[in-house]
Amino acid sequence: MSDELHGLFSLAAKFFFKEYKKKGGSQGDLAKQLGITQSYLSSVINGSRTASLDLQSKIAEIFIGSYDHFLAAGRKIKEGKDPRKPKLPETNDSVESLLAKLTYYVMNNKRTQEELNEQAWLLGKTIEFIPSAVIVTDAGNNVIKRNRAFKEIIGFPDDVYESANLQKLIAYAKEIFKDEELFLSEAEGILSSRKEVAFTLKTKDDRTLKITSMPLFRGEQFSGKVIYVEDRSPSKRKKDK
Repeated sequence: MSDELHGLFSLAAKFFFKEYKKKGGSQGDLAKQLGITQSYLSSVINGSRTASLDLQSKIAEIFIGSYDHFLAAGRKIKEGKDPRKPKLPETNDSVESLLAKLTYYVMNNKRTQEELNEQAWLLGKTIEFIPSAVIVTDAGNNVIKRNRAFKEIIGFPDDVYESANLQKLIAYAKEIFKDEELFLSEAEGILSSRKEVAFTLKTKDDRTLKITSMPLFRGEQFSGKVIYVEDRSPSKRKKDK
């Protein structure tokens, strides 16, 4: 976890733990609920130690309900604002939910610009740290956002990874698949379609990759797409569990 996200988590943890105590909770009760020692919990709340993402999510769930809202609260505290705002819509932590959330906040023009900027920042940080590869393009298939997992899963060299040309990325990516022609045929649907496209293929090193493209619309106007790649290999899924 980056120092910035660690700092935001710590600010939110300190604030909401005080709120928790006002309601009659104690550090001992919370530690027992989380299955950790009281001393370890204390070091996590005061920021001297960094908890795992799983533990941070559990703490956020107890205090607020969603991890992304917890980090957003930390950012509000850092900016001197009141963090006690309505919760974000309830979702799980799947890639689909994160992308759906991104679409919701970007496309909902009823939200204030400040809220949009804050959620765009937060979702950008969240996408960067999820294990699946993510690319966001504009309507002309120009890449405007990608995360580091995209480089790691496909194995792009720096000059290709930084390209804004989606076709160039696809041309390089085909080399990792057992059936290059099938990949190119399926990828053509990503380039040309304004509907959801999904397919699963084997790589030359026996990984199973699921590739999904989801269109983004502003009202009725097509504005781009989000493409994500999940490593669904049995060994990978077992490791994640």
